[in-house]
Amino acid sequence: MSYCTVDDLRLLLPEDELIQLSDDDGIGVLDESVVDRAIEEASREVDAYVGLVRTVPIPDAEVPGLVRDLTARLAIYHLFRRRALRLDQIPEVWQEERRQALRTLERIARGQLRLIHTDTEEQPANVFRPVTIGRA
Repeated sequence: MSYCTVDDLRLLLPEDELIQLSDDDGIGVLDESVVDRAIEEASREVDAYVGLVRTVPIPDAEVPGLVRDLTARLAIYHLFRRRALRLDQIPEVWQEERRQALRTLERIARGQLRLIHTDTEEQPANVFRPVTIGRA
């Protein structure tokens, strides 16, 4: 189950960069199968966290915008990682995007963020409500 699409990645990264990251044949065309594998990898990563608080995979019609966004950011990181010979060759901004995404997923897994799905396009893409945790 994929939680985002190549179009979601296009909102975060220019098309020419997506082509560079996916075009193993050097023909200047986006290889959607490579991008799909990165999205699947990211979706499995999201499931590992979200699965601690709800049933996964999340049906397509119920995927919250936050899950879609986190999956897209992780997928882009995975595309950069497959091109890098060393982790320090991944752009720092995408290393930080991954760290932030994992921190958010950890908060979801601990119940500090609750995933909310909305059916309307007018709602913000990343809808979540913090859970107040009392002191013990």
